[in-house]
Amino acid sequence: LVQLGAREEIYPQPATPFVARFTGLSGELPDQVRGRAGDGTVEVELAGPAQARPFQARGPSLPIGEAAALLMIRPTGVQLCASHTGEHHVTGTVADVAFRGRGYEHAIDIPGHGRLTSVFSDNRAGRGELVGLRLDPRGCHLFSAGPEAPGQPASASLEPAPAEP
Repeated sequence: LVQLGAREEIYPQPATPFVARFTGLSGELPDQVRGRAGDGTVEVELAGPAQARPFQARGPSLPIGEAAALLMIRPTGVQLCASHTGEHHVTGTVADVAFRGRGYEHAIDIPGHGRLTSVFSDNRAGRGELVGLRLDPRGCHLFSAGPEAPGQPASASLEPAPAEP
């Protein structure tokens, strides 16, 4: 057992990367912590070559400048937007698009980082189109990818739970 709780508690607050993956992701991106916000979120920036602006994510207090942080993005944590308006955090190229009844589901390639899937929008973006992605901190979860606690969030305790009498 990795995490115990109601679906409404586990989905917005996964205890480990495994739980986040098991309950549904659009993708994972390596990043670095740049600062802390007063609302309990941290400011992060993608590591590597992607065109990105800093953004907020939910996560534990990782050290600022941490090189091995991992951002796990829920489908509810990413929105398609124009790449030229300045409201985006990351840019990418549409790799695939499908109509899903209530809108369009896009797969977006992020240069140097792989692909985000299940990016929904009311509007259809064409294959090969450069798009912006706006990240919502309520659907972006940050975990330490450091060697001291692989697979655990930085704030997770590795101590066993006390036995019940």
